[in-house]
Amino acid sequence: MTSTALLFPGQGAQRPGMLQHLPDSAESEDTLAEAADVLHRPVGPADVGAEPLDGVRAMTRDTVAIQRALLIAGTAVARTLVGRGYEPDYVAGHSAGAYAAAVVAGVLEFSDALRLISVRARLMSEMFPPVSGFGMLAVVGASERLVTELTEQIRLEGLAVYPSTVNAPDQITVSGSTAGLDRSTELAVEHGARRTTRLEVPVPAHSPLLASVGVALAHELDALDESGRLHRPKCPWMGNIGGRALRDPRQIADDLARGVALPVRWHDATTALYERGVRLFLEVSPGSALTRLAAAAFPDARAQSFDENGLASVMALVHRL
Repeated sequence: MTSTALLFPGQGAQRPGMLQHLPDSAESEDTLAEAADVLHRPVGPADVGAEPLDGVRAMTRDTVAIQRALLIAGTAVARTLVGRGYEPDYVAGHSAGAYAAAVVAGVLEFSDALRLISVRARLMSEMFPPVSGFGMLAVVGASERLVTELTEQIRLEGLAVYPSTVNAPDQITVSGSTAGLDRSTELAVEHGARRTTRLEVPVPAHSPLLASVGVALAHELDALDESGRLHRPKCPWMGNIGGRALRDPRQIADDLARGVALPVRWHDATTALYERGVRLFLEVSPGSALTRLAAAAFPDARAQSFDENGLASVMALVHRL
């Protein structure tokens, strides 16, 4: 029988209105209602009047709104699939998506995950507000080794920039100051990179610049552990730090906390899934970036996104396995 992995995208995948177009299901309604209760504000279709949680301005620069919306959307879609009989063999979340993956695996209660990701995003945005001049840059067509060497050179020049995600062997992102990112573009192109793209992420995620956020998250997760609110996962949860399958809730908590300041080893994680027999990668909302990465890395596997295929098509595929 084909093994499947459910993939949860992170910051950068968000889009305006993403909570207005969730599946028409009881699971979506319940998730939105629970989120509204935790956040003390309307969420989703009822979110009218003031700036919606998933409004254009919020989804462009508001780190707190973005990470909350990603968690809500990912959880709602996954719960809808599970409610129709789908049970993933593995879950994997990219960056902020790791929190929704932890909810679906049963490691975190949704309410706890929403509070945690709110703390995470608030601390990130307080350290690096949109006007601070920091962010992330994707470098395509350069190896991890080359990008690492270039960022080391740039730091010797006095500019802050670090490798931050390894999405594919030739797709690496870096995080740092605007000047550091501009210099990264210059050097990467000089050394043969095909292109560079600034991401819709206004903070230097997954870099040592956010080490203090990781410490704060560790304290929050320790408190959950002490109160018995960290649970053993129902299926393996793929870590961001080491790119390996984890079943110990304390190891998962450690990955969630420290991962904010360490690179995301996404290609390692999906490679480990493929080596474990996963031949169907399903990506929840929003977007299809993780689907494209999986399709390129593993041509003989299938990769589908919920947004591109819809509920009926995804469930038909799952039931044919």
